[in-house]
Amino acid sequence: MNRKIQDIAPLLADDFVDFEIDLLTIENYRKLLDQEKHRIGLYYKYIPLLHDSGVIETKIMENKFSLTLNEFTRFVFASALIDKKGLNIDKEKMTFPLQIDFDIINLTFNKVDDSGLIQPIEPTDLGVYLYEQIVSIDNDKLEIGMIFWKDYENKPGEHILILLTARNINIIEKQDEKWIHYFGESFNKYLDFYKLQLESGEYFSDQWICEKMIDKLDKE
Repeated sequence: MNRKIQDIAPLLADDFVDFEIDLLTIENYRKLLDQEKHRIGLYYKYIPLLHDSGVIETKIMENKFSLTLNEFTRFVFASALIDKKGLNIDKEKMTFPLQIDFDIINLTFNKVDDSGLIQPIEPTDLGVYLYEQIVSIDNDKLEIGMIFWKDYENKPGEHILILLTARNINIIEKQDEKWIHYFGESFNKYLDFYKLQLESGEYFSDQWICEKMIDKLDKE
């Protein structure tokens, strides 16, 4: 059966084909997320935050797909704090792991051609997490599409589409543990401020914005 990204996960389609999503689809998706956030669980909190998060590790087991990311917003805020305070911390080696475990019913790695046709491939290494769409959700399962960027040594990189059906999603947050490892406890007021502002809807994926937030806290 031929399946196209435009039909399966239209919010992800424009990464692969010339496709413009209509506003009604976007609005209905937002409503779906809000209505089902109790079912989505802690993953709901991270849906807008994971873009550009580097993939630390993937594991595929019989009934589980485990994805560990270097959470990008925390990384950017930590980098801004290091620069503002002149701290001797190697940013290139810094990671803030977020582990997402999907209790899977089905999992496929895919490429998408210029027409939007989804073509299954063998599982492969992944580089950067880009976007996700929860395709459908009910009491028994969640269907999710995720786009990753994959680099190659000898040819141009490409987008990889993961489609999965999961019974549940479990989140293991390791970012605070790593924060203490890098900064100790003397910079916890910045971490608390970051979390509070993030919950209120502030955007932290830009270092300049993070530096402004740090200045704001220092002036209070």
